Amino acid sequence: MATAEKNRARYRQKIKSNIKNNMKNVINGEFTSVKGGKIVRIPVDSIHIPHIVYGTKKSQGVGRGDGDIGTVIGRDGQDGQDGERKAGNAPGKHVEYVEFSIEEIAEFLGEELHLPNILPKGRKNLEGEKLKYNTISKEGPRSLRHKRRTLKNAIVRQIQEDSYSVDDPNIILLNDDFMYKSWNYKPIVMNNAVVFYSMDVSGSMSREQLDIVKNICFWIESWLQKFYNMVDIRYIVHDYVAGEVDKERFYKFAPGGGTKISTAFRKTIEIIKQSYPVLDWNIYVFYFGDLENWGEDDQEAISVIKKDILTITNQLSVCSILSQWSNSFNSFKQNLMNSLDEKEKELVIMSTAKSIDDCYGVIKEFLSKGN
Repeated sequence: MATAEKNRARYRQKIKSNIKNNMKNVINGEFTSVKGGKIVRIPVDSIHIPHIVYGTKKSQGVGRGDGDIGTVIGRDGQDGQDGERKAGNAPGKHVEYVEFSIEEIAEFLGEELHLPNILPKGRKNLEGEKLKYNTISKEGPRSLRHKRRTLKNAIVRQIQEDSYSVDDPNIILLNDDFMYKSWNYKPIVMNNAVVFYSMDVSGSMSREQLDIVKNICFWIESWLQKFYNMVDIRYIVHDYVAGEVDKERFYKFAPGGGTKISTAFRKTIEIIKQSYPVLDWNIYVFYFGDLENWGEDDQEAISVIKKDILTITNQLSVCSILSQWSNSFNSFKQNLMNSLDEKEKELVIMSTAKSIDDCYGVIKEFLSKGN
């Protein structure tokens, strides 16, 4: 490997090490998603390569006209205090941006948080097919010609015709000699997951709270995509009623209206029954909101969670997104946890976020169980 290539590889490795050691800052918002969400652009401190400066056009240093011993090279004498040039005493901070694939960052995330591999439960997988080049055909496109088999056919034919000479091989290819690579479809097991993101967009939720949700959802999705061949994401929003929206609307919804949490879970069950047989899919439900529910709906929401959600999902994760004025105590959360038996509690993860700095901790709580 050339020296320049080694230096680039070493630089890339140093950048990776820096990012791994600062994953908390990356997860908490120091990144930009680009190229359709497949690439993450992360700011890092730039590394300056030293170089020689020979002076400007205005200067007369060594190598530019007459000079004496001790003459300063490459610096003009600018007027400062008392005619002297003054230097600053504070270090400058320069930032450049590096790009990594979502897969690489998800790998870093797993190493940093010590996340276990997610294992599918029971029969929750689908049969798929994989294209595999494992056979030979007499027909095919020029790009798939099998050179070795083609030459072998030609040599065997010429030996049979007594026209092949070991001392002077002159192989002539005919149409019947050509062989081509071909394929079969090999059945494979495909682990599939559907993720439901449900979010409270009632009047008590601010834009800052919704930004916290966006950040958490992005990294949860990136992590799950490491372990499943296909991940479906379904987006649900609710105030006093619930509805399914696309990804763009999910993150841009303007808050307003009252709050009825049960509607979000009922909409989730409705979509599962229509599109996701529970024996074929790993189902994850994530709910985000301030959990300030309309009082009479608490028991209704808890009933839907216990009777429907927890009987078909791998995991239910509930994140209380608090504002700076919110009280950490919440009656809905307390009532829910008090109603669960020990087996149900294993399927439920409760977490709290009050600022963007809490995203890292929430993700760790949600994903570390690996259900």
